[in-house]
Amino acid sequence: MVRIEHSITGSNGRPMGVNVHVDRMAEVRGVLIFCHGYKGFKDWGCWSLLGDRFASKGYAFVRFNFSHNGTTPEHPAQFTALEAFAENNYSIEVEDLRRIIDAVPDLVPKRYQRKPLTLLGHSRGGGIALLTGARDARVDRIMTFSSVSDFSLRFPVDDALEKWKSDGVFYAHNARTGQSLPHKIQWFEDFVENEEKLSIRNAIYGMQKPLLVVHAADDQAVHLSEALRLSRWCATAELRLIQEGGHTLGSKHPWAHTELPEAMQRVFDYCLIFLKS
Repeated sequence: MVRIEHSITGSNGRPMGVNVHVDRMAEVRGVLIFCHGYKGFKDWGCWSLLGDRFASKGYAFVRFNFSHNGTTPEHPAQFTALEAFAENNYSIEVEDLRRIIDAVPDLVPKRYQRKPLTLLGHSRGGGIALLTGARDARVDRIMTFSSVSDFSLRFPVDDALEKWKSDGVFYAHNARTGQSLPHKIQWFEDFVENEEKLSIRNAIYGMQKPLLVVHAADDQAVHLSEALRLSRWCATAELRLIQEGGHTLGSKHPWAHTELPEAMQRVFDYCLIFLKS
């Protein structure tokens, strides 16, 4: 198993750390690009272990930090760049993913580049994968874990929204680190300005590319109804539900084990079946 480290330039000139997992002994099957979620990062939980598992099955697994996720190449698993976090928005993350796809010829060995390219996203990253993959001819398939279906549902409403507009910033609590993470009002303003382009429904409605939607019934962060919406909107969607696992499918940070959580292992098995179909 080989893990290759890269850094490429993301939105607004900010660097994005990238890791590529390959297994030189495995039959080459394709490229998988993984998108982490909100308050997430490429090294969270069992994502690295998941990368090894996919690599062992013949996939070059690419995981990366979005340019404005609050981390830096020096501290890839800590939120030390809070000003960048405050400036993040959905348009930036779509652009970041496009740049990762652009960089595939430089990131993965040539023998993988003639095989299918699949996007995989967790939570908010699932939404970004759907927006990008549905419209990019280079992407052959999309898979999502615990994905959001509608970015308009992610914002404060009513009095909280008016206070955000007045103050120019609101803070989200990170229970894991205890930090207060800032969000400038530009996040909301950019969405309003680009709402049609940032509509997941618009992106996948009528899409002909294969789509796998995986969701846990007990997900408390992104309700199961969002997975049902995705499966209704896209005729090619294959919906796979698991009863237990929560939003992170049994994983937590840090993940010190050598095996995937039981729920994630089940999801991994679903992915392999989908990828071979």
